[in-house]
Amino acid sequence: MSGFEFGIQGSSNQRFAVDWANGNMIEIAQMQNRLPRTWDELAQPGSELATLLEQLPSGPVDLRRTLFEGLWTAYVCLEEIAMVAQQQREGAAPSIMADLRAALLASGRVLFTLLPDTAESRRVERATTVMAQEADSLHRLYKEADAYRKAGIVNLPPEAEVAESRRLAKEMLKYGRPPGDAKMLQDVATVSAQVLARERQDEATDIERHLLWIFNVGSGFAHGYGWPSLLWRVGSLPTNTPGDYMLTSILVHQAHRLVLEQAGIGLE
Repeated sequence: MSGFEFGIQGSSNQRFAVDWANGNMIEIAQMQNRLPRTWDELAQPGSELATLLEQLPSGPVDLRRTLFEGLWTAYVCLEEIAMVAQQQREGAAPSIMADLRAALLASGRVLFTLLPDTAESRRVERATTVMAQEADSLHRLYKEADAYRKAGIVNLPPEAEVAESRRLAKEMLKYGRPPGDAKMLQDVATVSAQVLARERQDEATDIERHLLWIFNVGSGFAHGYGWPSLLWRVGSLPTNTPGDYMLTSILVHQAHRLVLEQAGIGLE
């Protein structure tokens, strides 16, 4: 991939977007390095996150693990794009757009979980929804555990652990299944747009549409559809990819900052 394709030699707006995102990546890497080595060390005693955990139901996946893995996913996916943007390696449109999609959704779910209460939604309710999503996804995997073992898949946990996870998942889901991916994505985009609107001093509605655009275009590439090739492109990438990269980097930056603050770790 040439530098021009990613905006490094493109218009002034494209260069600005790439430079901004690359600068964000430096700070994101520093914050990622401040996280503990394991997920179960994430919430410091007396922290805001520790208080939230006390108010949540038991589930098969601890919320700290969800946040920890969400930040890691967002970081490594965005880092892959940064290496292409900085011309340290080659990249292809499907992998770049799929990485953008993953970083967007992972960081968006972290923000959706931890942002303070609003008139429209309470943090405890949002965190419980995220836990229920994890429970539903894991339950669908584990209910076929015996069939997977017979097929020779050996990296499943022991049967007793699988059974306990399924029990906790059923308990969490007894009041109904969580919203599907489409509804969850809409909710994540709505909450995340409010954060970005304050960061960029833009209209939240416009940012929400932009976040949904990134996810939908990234999904098209990730699924190998033909329709992304109908979009206006520079080389193999949609023309607005530098802006998508910048917006996603802001989201990932804010997600890391929020976790460090609420976990009692701090930024310095």
